[in-house]
Amino acid sequence: MFDFTLYALLVFASIPGILITVPNQARRLAEVIAQRNSEPRSTSTNHFVIANLTQSVLFVLVTAAVGTALAHRAGLEAPVFVSLTSNSPLWPALHPQLVPAMLGGTLGALVHILLYYAVFRPRLDEQTRSISERLLLQMGIVARVLFGGIFEEILFRWGIMSLLAWLGFKLIGVVTPLIIWSAILLSGLLFGLSHIPGALAIGAKKTPVLWTSALVMNLWGSIVFGWLFWQYGLFSAMMGHALFHLIWLPFQRYYSKKTSGF
Repeated sequence: MFDFTLYALLVFASIPGILITVPNQARRLAEVIAQRNSEPRSTSTNHFVIANLTQSVLFVLVTAAVGTALAHRAGLEAPVFVSLTSNSPLWPALHPQLVPAMLGGTLGALVHILLYYAVFRPRLDEQTRSISERLLLQMGIVARVLFGGIFEEILFRWGIMSLLAWLGFKLIGVVTPLIIWSAILLSGLLFGLSHIPGALAIGAKKTPVLWTSALVMNLWGSIVFGWLFWQYGLFSAMMGHALFHLIWLPFQRYYSKKTSGF
């Protein structure tokens, strides 16, 4: 039976991240595009913002519904959110997820930092690197925690990963580790690919390094967060993703100041 209360809670949880992040990002994207094309800022910026907001809300409405309908059938759970909707004690559902989320988020962030600053950043062209880093810093940590930690996890773990795992289950009749790992990897590739159109829109150059870095680093994050979701539940993946951004932020600020000379 479809749990409408759980569905509503997940949609509601994603709204703050959408409202804080999407309008500002859409306006900055419109400004960057206008500057790149040496044109005055378009009067249709508000329409662009509304379109992006509408798209984000539709995405979460659909993927939250998909996950609510299919996740449990594929052996994937959201025990913290279920405890909130069922008025059952929260702590027994929450405490097993805390340490794994902290360890996973820390490991995920440190490997990501190593990959980016030691491998990919030195090979990215200046235009791509400077624009993408500046816009990510301007996004702010609250937006990144809420948008990345909640909205993206509902889309790519709760929705898409659950759908892929369920399709594998329907194909062979049983949920196996191979099915789950395939769902983790495929949803991770989609997660990486989803970052590329935005990067190109702000002026990133379509180079092999851009494609490789987007796929490899986002796939790595998806492996960590997907494993947390599989083993401990959706909230564990959300906590790990949020901690990932908190750990990464000081490194971003340091390298930004080092590069700019301030």
